[in-house]
Amino acid sequence: MKKRNVLYVAGMALLFVFAFAFNACSEDDDPVPAEAKITAFAITNAGADGDLRVEGDISNLNILVVVPFETDVTSLITDIALSPGASVVPASGTPLDFSEPRSFVVTNQDASNTYQVTVEKDDPTEGSITDIVLKNVVTNDIFPAEILQAEKRIVVTFNELQSTVVVIESISLLPPGATYTTSTESDTLDLSQDVHITVSFAGEDVVYDIETNITEAGFDPENYVTLIDRSSASGLVPSFIGTENNRGAAFDGRYLFV
Repeated sequence: MKKRNVLYVAGMALLFVFAFAFNACSEDDDPVPAEAKITAFAITNAGADGDLRVEGDISNLNILVVVPFETDVTSLITDIALSPGASVVPASGTPLDFSEPRSFVVTNQDASNTYQVTVEKDDPTEGSITDIVLKNVVTNDIFPAEILQAEKRIVVTFNELQSTVVVIESISLLPPGATYTTSTESDTLDLSQDVHITVSFAGEDVVYDIETNITEAGFDPENYVTLIDRSSASGLVPSFIGTENNRGAAFDGRYLFV
């Protein structure tokens, strides 16, 4: 009788062990929900020389990356870490323009999330020109001016028929308290000469060289506006070429008189 009881107890214990093991296996076999997350985000070519890695700050579906002021944000390379099994578009390692915030879509099976990534420039530690408006003194045209911070250059674009004399309509500087002087000692610059702008801050000077990008003038058959009535009274003539005296000086191939 005692032996039979021992066998019964042993059988029940073995059955309990099997049941526990089966239940544990069943729990292990339950599928883990797929996640579509960015777990880390970095820019790998920040800084003036494009050799700095900057990690982003992830907050829910928003990512902020603050890069040095001299960084060229128009071609930044990303390094993105994802949850297991997930993919992202645009893909990690793709050079991208972050002049404006960009969206990154992460998917994993049925899961999907869209992240917005913003790249901001940190405040400069030396005197810097952040914006400049150059106006032609003859036609009052605003010449496009691209500021290349890493190279401390300003590239001004105009065509070969336009006057090379411009005036600084406005200029923005950082840090607060920075001042500027020009090589002509005035805000009037002749772009046919070697000119530069010096920004001073905290006893240090930074020199921006001004370079020109002169384009060909003339009739462009792919990009022009036809003006049927050449009189100013018609309202069809742009104001800056509204008189006979300045039409020739302002002509840049955008307008066709018939």
